[in-house]
Amino acid sequence: MAYTIKDIAKKVGVSPSTVSRVINGTATISDETTQKIRAAMEELNYHPNSMARSFATGLTKTIALVIDADNEKNFANSFFNRSVFAIEKQAQEEGFNLLIANGNKSVGVSASQLVYEKKVDGLIIPPNCMNKELENLVKKDEFPCVLLGKPAKGKKTFSWVDIDNCGGSKLAIRHLLNQGYRRPVLFVENEETVFDSERAFGYREVLAGKCQIIVHMDEEANLWEKLFALYTKEKMDSAICSNNEIAFRVSRELKQHGFALPDDFGMVTFDNYPLAEYMEPPLSVIDVDTYTLGMVATKQLIAMIQNKKAKNACEIIPTKLIERESTRKRKE
Repeated sequence: MAYTIKDIAKKVGVSPSTVSRVINGTATISDETTQKIRAAMEELNYHPNSMARSFATGLTKTIALVIDADNEKNFANSFFNRSVFAIEKQAQEEGFNLLIANGNKSVGVSASQLVYEKKVDGLIIPPNCMNKELENLVKKDEFPCVLLGKPAKGKKTFSWVDIDNCGGSKLAIRHLLNQGYRRPVLFVENEETVFDSERAFGYREVLAGKCQIIVHMDEEANLWEKLFALYTKEKMDSAICSNNEIAFRVSRELKQHGFALPDDFGMVTFDNYPLAEYMEPPLSVIDVDTYTLGMVATKQLIAMIQNKKAKNACEIIPTKLIERESTRKRKE
């Protein structure tokens, strides 16, 4: 036998509208009544019809995380995995489902379709997946949207959450200078990305008036030749690496050519996962809290869904330094 809201209401001794409000979360009902209704639903094995709820509330109770599905590195990235875990967990705690959507509209259901067809209540999206069509659509419909990362200049009309990349870079350089290193070099993948440009900005601010060298790893075919030139000509004695992969490549080349970390060369990397603490020696890191990043983005988005008048919010997640052996230079 299929039970209805009326059966739940009769069993508890309340009106069907009260049961409906508890199910949809559209009004404040006393804890005692709410518990009785939920107990009756469990006893009668009653499950609300999600489509009917959507018609009643105007909400799908689903949010979408937009990704670039063509980039396989996204799925092997600890940054991505920890953020997604946090988004999924926070969404569930607030009664929402999470849908992973493709930012490439040529494959599968695009993010724009989800907005056009009202299949989700809001989007969490990295700035690089925000194409012009989607941007115009979101602005026109005032559709709830949170950027997972600081937007580029000229696109700051959205809510966003990001890691303090500039502050993290400053932490790393000041730590190296305090440890006795004098010529730190910044290694990044591509300074055109927002997070690498922010890290470069922090690097330049701390070293204003001093030697500044930024190496773009996507342009370095022969890494050792570059490192040797920096060491002999520029007297480079330390590095800040934008991720674990860069740190691994740089430290491997140095050790293969007879350099010892930390006495000959100091190193700090961004991200504690997945390699930093297991390398030899263990690397000092700027710890990036990607779990909190995902959690805060989800809270922001759901607040916007539940309150259409909510203003855009921008939040920076602080970083912290974890000191390990790679920067513990012996004092002369």
